[in-house]
Amino acid sequence: MRMAKQFAIAVLALTALALAVPAYSAIVLSETFPYADGDLTTVSGGLWAAHSGGGVGPIQVVGGKAIAAFGSEDVNRVFTSTIANNARAYACFELTVPTPASGIVVVSGYFAHFRPAVGFAYRARLRIEPPQSGGNYSLNMNVWSNAVGVYWPTDLNFNQTYVVAMRYDPDSSQATLWINPLSEASPSVTHTDVVNATPETTDAFAIRQFGQDSQQVIDNINCGTSFNDVCPNPTPTNSTTWGRVKALYR
Repeated sequence: MRMAKQFAIAVLALTALALAVPAYSAIVLSETFPYADGDLTTVSGGLWAAHSGGGVGPIQVVGGKAIAAFGSEDVNRVFTSTIANNARAYACFELTVPTPASGIVVVSGYFAHFRPAVGFAYRARLRIEPPQSGGNYSLNMNVWSNAVGVYWPTDLNFNQTYVVAMRYDPDSSQATLWINPLSEASPSVTHTDVVNATPETTDAFAIRQFGQDSQQVIDNINCGTSFNDVCPNPTPTNSTTWGRVKALYR
């Protein structure tokens, strides 16, 4: 009788834990670049594929991070499931820009974006730009064109790692940028463009090179349909069940 009671209590506890843990189905890409140094498309075993300039100055993995530098190869990794054409797509990753040889950023262009599985409808184009307010460089977000969109209000520093979050909303034709956010309600900038009459599904995350004079070092990419899933707050320091469970996913 006592053993049966203990078993029932254990089952109830496991059931409660399962109900308490949120579903992770919103994550469609999680990339930590756990590969040997070398060409990203090769060392990832084809998980990353070139969609432009294949093999010409290929994107490298160095020390467990992707380096977008001075080549022509642009790559993407397809999501585990498609994000519908009426659903928001989110991405969160770490970005570091080392001090360039020239000491300044002169050449501007976009280096990260969402894309459909077929075609070149690049969405939420994240751009690096020369500094605007006395810092080392600036970030800029544009929905889908090559033009300058909206700037992050403050410049960023070389050799400092930032958490960058981005969102593409096909219904409103908007792209949003956060830097070091605590939540989706954190300060952000949003660019709005002409609404696309036939929005595409979002199937992949892409890293682009454009012959720039600076490097973009990218790590720990998460993509999905929820801000809180792709860009979670730090794990609590107390030993709560939720804190312990989150730690298992790191």
